[in-house]
Amino acid sequence: MINILSEITAKGGCLLLGVGPTADGVIEEEVTKRLHEVGKWLRFNGKAIYNTRITPVYRDGNVWFTADKDGKTLYAIYALPEGEKLPDVIEWKGNLPKGNMKLLKGNKRVKYVLKGDKVEVTLPKGMENEPIALSFVLKK
Repeated sequence: MINILSEITAKGGCLLLGVGPTADGVIEEEVTKRLHEVGKWLRFNGKAIYNTRITPVYRDGNVWFTADKDGKTLYAIYALPEGEKLPDVIEWKGNLPKGNMKLLKGNKRVKYVLKGDKVEVTLPKGMENEPIALSFVLKK
């Protein structure tokens, strides 16, 4: 669901998620679990979703991009494919950063290198296996 939310937001849309009860009026445990997971992720990474704007380059591979209202701060959301492990390095083309880049969860700085129009971000060891969001200032 986080990957779907990231894609829809990056494209300028808004996700309306409907959850219905069973015939007995009960919300199923699996649904409740998923909603709690999304809520936990948004608690740390919601800045990359809420009140954001679209960017000219809104996607490269598994990375979706949104922008803060100021248009200078960008967010890169790595949509971790289901069943895969978080890679050590995330890459994308375009949306080149300037200065520091941080993980939204934990506000930790990450190292990155620019190779022409390509960005290579090295993730810290021991991260949870979940989608991540990064913030950085766009290089003009």
